[in-house]
Order: sequence, then structure tokens, then C-alpha cells
Amino acid sequence: MRLRMAALAVGSILVSNPGLALPARPASPLASFDWTYRAEPEPGLRHWTSPDGVVWIETYPDGHAETQVVGAVARVGGCRGVITTKADSPTAQTFIPDPGCPQMVLMFRFGNEPWRAIGIMRSITLRRPQSSAPLAPPPSPSARESPI
Repeated sequence: MRLRMAALAVGSILVSNPGLALPARPASPLASFDWTYRAEPEPGLRHWTSPDGVVWIETYPDGHAETQVVGAVARVGGCRGVITTKADSPTAQTFIPDPGCPQMVLMFRFGNEPWRAIGIMRSITLRRPQSSAPLAPPPSPSARESPI
């Protein structure tokens, strides 16, 4: 029996899973949240939203928006979550904790610096789980062919 080899690059570490397909891109179970940024530039309420848990749009108080993409799953301060980065600033990382974390705090760092809290997350909404129900119900017993 031949095993397929799948590999995933995580930072500079290569993780391989013999016999497994590549995992799906990591995603957050959150759909949106708000937090208040208290420094420059542009202090005030910031709204984050994501239709898929992978691509995040941060809307600033003046209405302009910036996109971030999930790059990894991580555990920070004992909480599981995802790390996002901006295409134009890949060393700027934001940690979004998963629901159930005792402190729903947005964290930030540059490169490998220590994580620092930048704001308490509020108005948190979850993405709806995708239905695993069949597309059509199975045929009723009367609709099945009977053996002759």
C-alpha cells in the first residue's frame, strides 16, 4: 500500500502527515467583533468581520477598511485562536482568540516580539456552522424498488 505524503509549512518548520491530505486553511469560528483602539492612528471603535473565518476586514472609525488573512492556529496565554497578518505588513500579527477563552482580548505583536493586549473584544458573533445534512432526503420505503 502506498501512502500519500502531505506537508505543511508553518513558519520555518515543516510538518508532515503521512497518509493524510493537507488540512483545510485554519479558520476562526467568529463572524465579527468590535474593539476600541485607544492610540494613534485613528483611535476609536473598530469593527472586524469575516464571512468565512479566514479573511478578516477591519473597518476603522473613518470608514476605510483593511484586510487581514488567517495564517496559523495558535495558543496564546492558554487560549486557542488564530493569527492574522496584512499582506503589506506580514510581520504585524494579530491574535484572535476562539470563543470560550476566559478573556476575549485581541493581542498584537511584530515578528517574534511578545504578545501584548490591544483591546477587549465586544459584540462577538459566531459564524453559522455549515450544515452536514444531505442535499435530498433518502427515498421513502414505498419509493424503493422491491425485489421480484
